[in-house]
Amino acid sequence: MRNILKRSFLTGILMLFISIVAFASSEKMQQANTAYQQKEYKKAIQLYESLVAEGLESISLYYNLGCAYFQENNLAFSVLYFERAARLDPSNDDIQHNLRVVNSRLVDTIQAVPDFFLKSWFYAFTKAFSLKIWAVISILAFIILLFFIIIYLLSKEIRWKKLGFYLAVFFFSVMILSIAAAQSQYQKRHCTSYAIVFEPTLTTKSSPDENSKNLFIIHEGTKVKIIDDVGEWYEIKIANGSKGWVEKDKIVII
Repeated sequence: MRNILKRSFLTGILMLFISIVAFASSEKMQQANTAYQQKEYKKAIQLYESLVAEGLESISLYYNLGCAYFQENNLAFSVLYFERAARLDPSNDDIQHNLRVVNSRLVDTIQAVPDFFLKSWFYAFTKAFSLKIWAVISILAFIILLFFIIIYLLSKEIRWKKLGFYLAVFFFSVMILSIAAAQSQYQKRHCTSYAIVFEPTLTTKSSPDENSKNLFIIHEGTKVKIIDDVGEWYEIKIANGSKGWVEKDKIVII
């Protein structure tokens, strides 16, 4: 069962990825899915969260939790789990769509500072495929590269040498780009420098001190980047580039 939530987010249908096979023998996962389908969202959340507490991690588990929390109008947790699903599969259009839907309902609408165009292009390029596919592409490109290097070295005819040389250069470029894309996705998957605000209203401070100057206010569900860590405080940056300090227990790391 894998219906896409493109036209209507609240279809009540779970998206089950291929990775769900790993949970096929899990009675708890089946119970959670059944509870969701029966619109018993609180029960489904409790069961899904128990799987997370057991150390299980999958795109479908996080995605289903994001859907269940949305149904309960718990937007902060919904954003959190959709972001966790996106961290595992940034190229998935369904996850990105649902993130846009949830974010449209948050209090804060922060205009992001545009990245340098080459950085934006490369980020979009890396999202074209999953980490595993980029790894496969890099391995295949390396094997083909070796083949054309051999043609270049062993051929005596000029046309075959030229063909081997140019195609070797091409597949070397493909290999380098795919390795860079795979490394970028790997780093994002294991990155813990982003978090979600879990306070209805959170006032940032100018320094890691409760008595320091107030800076700006952000609200529940807002995504922030952690840039420093001092004691019980994080220095965070929001999408428009503004920075401030918040207490650690006010945000949850993605």
